[in-house]
Amino acid sequence: MNAGLQAAQSGSRDMVVIARTQDLEDGNVKAANLDGIDLGVVLHANGICVFQGRCPHQGTLLSEGTLKDGLLTCRAHGWQFACSSGYRQGQSTSDLKKFEAIAEESEVKVDRSEVLEWNAQRSSQDKSVRQTRVSPARTVEQLPGPKGFPFLGNTLQYKPGRLHLVLEQWCREFGPCTRSG
Repeated sequence: MNAGLQAAQSGSRDMVVIARTQDLEDGNVKAANLDGIDLGVVLHANGICVFQGRCPHQGTLLSEGTLKDGLLTCRAHGWQFACSSGYRQGQSTSDLKKFEAIAEESEVKVDRSEVLEWNAQRSSQDKSVRQTRVSPARTVEQLPGPKGFPFLGNTLQYKPGRLHLVLEQWCREFGPCTRSG
């Protein structure tokens, strides 16, 4: 652990402790929370990194994921992120926000203002996306959805152990509100 740690002088007056270095285990993601914002603290070969605590895909807690060979894997859908940078493997979009962190006197610290600023920016983007998606209410009959069979509906389309993938595909294809036929 000491080889990878780089203690730095705290130049910001807004640095706050989010974890203790003795609580970090190589190969695990430590959950942290700063003013209601979930963070993930990772100890790996290159040192200690602090990322946003939820996967940008579906919001799953990254502390519930796995860490192996420098890759953080979300437990929900297998998205992988490089621990050194936060970049998503295979795609350049949907990267994790990496916060500047320092380790000093056995404490991991981040700049509160950086985290709060990122959260405010993310929240305003999320709000504008939600506002553009507002549409008038539809009846059940007007909702899109997969075509089903009489009496059986969509039962034959469900695959054991893959129901969540079928439902995700329907959300991509028909949107978040669907009906079964």
